[in-house]
Amino acid sequence: MTKNSIFILLYAAIALVSCQKKETEKLSSNSLTASSNATQLSAFLRYYYKGPGVGNIFSGYGNNGFAWNSIFVNDGGAAQGSPTATVFNGNIYEFHRGKTSNNLYYGYSTDAGDSWTTAVPLGNNAATAGDPSACTFAGKMFLAYSSTSFQLGNNSTPIYYSYSSDGQNWTQVVLPYTSWGDPYIFTFNNGIHILYCNTHNPVPVFTILSSGDGINWTKGPQLNIGYFRYAAAASTLAGPSNPIRTVIIGADAGGQLQSTVSTDLVNWTTPVKITTASGQLAYSSRRPAISPSGVVAIYKAKTNNNIIYALPGGLGYIEQANAVGTTDESPFLIEYP
Repeated sequence: MTKNSIFILLYAAIALVSCQKKETEKLSSNSLTASSNATQLSAFLRYYYKGPGVGNIFSGYGNNGFAWNSIFVNDGGAAQGSPTATVFNGNIYEFHRGKTSNNLYYGYSTDAGDSWTTAVPLGNNAATAGDPSACTFAGKMFLAYSSTSFQLGNNSTPIYYSYSSDGQNWTQVVLPYTSWGDPYIFTFNNGIHILYCNTHNPVPVFTILSSGDGINWTKGPQLNIGYFRYAAAASTLAGPSNPIRTVIIGADAGGQLQSTVSTDLVNWTTPVKITTASGQLAYSSRRPAISPSGVVAIYKAKTNNNIIYALPGGLGYIEQANAVGTTDESPFLIEYP
């Protein structure tokens, strides 16, 4: 199934809803651990999440945005905190904090997620107390994260990122900017960008760092929008005759989810509340996730550990139903292949 056909299915579903109401250690081995329920996954959409408590990492997957399944990420280790992931040279890389430390670990899969290398530290002392985010740009993987002393909303954090051009050797950079929220890294318009919470007083406000090479960064203007919990993606849902837009999904202080879009990273639409199909407001207690092309949003429920998905609809997104799995942290959504 092609991405275009998936987009068509997504829009068809939206129409239906409307009608119904309205690596100090590198990878030392490339051996893969076979999964007991290997299925040679071919799904387009994947999200990664940690089970409740200090739990194992799982992947939810689906190829149409409506029917979801789940598979264990058998990399040999449990995790604390929220995982992140990206696709690099055709392989899926998953990152998470270690079970007993803040060090960042990673493993990868060469067979679409059926089996995984054993998770190992990045090897450059990278660590965080927050939610990391990952993306791939210009032949490198990038991982952005907060410091090990960061507490969301209580103190600011230097913005860190690590990058690798081979998937084994990592370089860490500390940028001369601080954030009141976990930095979120994404690609848009032939560039790589880091969205962060520039200030929290009197309200959270965003700023975006931009780079054409992933090394040299330019600080954009302070934006008149902001949240403590947020994700961004370059949406292709605008259509072939319209420019690609950046979409930000964020949760306000009460957990209410909203979305806003921009074609230039400077001018943004008025945030639109995410609602259910019946018009109820949608909420999350953790950072929401959005697929790189914007076709699906996923987030943890506010009042329980269920994972919920939403599809584009109206001026923003419409909550649909539970996906699969439970988590007490933030899920992270990718597209593969």
